[in-house]
Amino acid sequence: MQERIDQWNELYPDETVTLIELSAEADQQRQSLINNAQTQSDAYDVISIDLVWVAEFAANQWVVPLPADELKGDDIIESVWETGMYRDTLYAMPFVTDSSIMFYRKDFLEEAGVEVPTTWDEVKSAIDAVRALPGHETIGGFGGQFAKYEGLTCCASEFINTAGGSFYDDEATSPSTPRRPSPAYRF
Repeated sequence: MQERIDQWNELYPDETVTLIELSAEADQQRQSLINNAQTQSDAYDVISIDLVWVAEFAANQWVVPLPADELKGDDIIESVWETGMYRDTLYAMPFVTDSSIMFYRKDFLEEAGVEVPTTWDEVKSAIDAVRALPGHETIGGFGGQFAKYEGLTCCASEFINTAGGSFYDDEATSPSTPRRPSPAYRF
């Protein structure tokens, strides 16, 4: 981000931009931005908001509409573009798409003679194989965002969906009987 700001400031020295860093925690970022908006502070001209905050910020008029026809490009995925919309009006311009990714220790897998896992069954087998190695008996095997905030919801959703489950049925309504992903592993 700072590199982009530096480029802007070099091109437009009369419109200098200063980065104001907020907490690394999403909940605290949101609260800081809400406090700023409710007190009508002019501390920020441009803010970065999470896609799940767009409707709240737009409904409360804490953000202003953007000129969608001037900003839409062919290189933006439609579903990502729509995350910035509220009641058919653009309030947030997507600039990054988050995606799930799994990192692994190549050296541990090679030492255990295991290929890179691509399914949950293979992840469990790889963890068991690494734990069977001397000195790795107590290795955790898997980590994620499990604090009590949106990261937990994201991780839980990823686990449920990749195991064939869903929070919603095909009509986007919550099923009356929750589906259970199988098999369930504790890592």
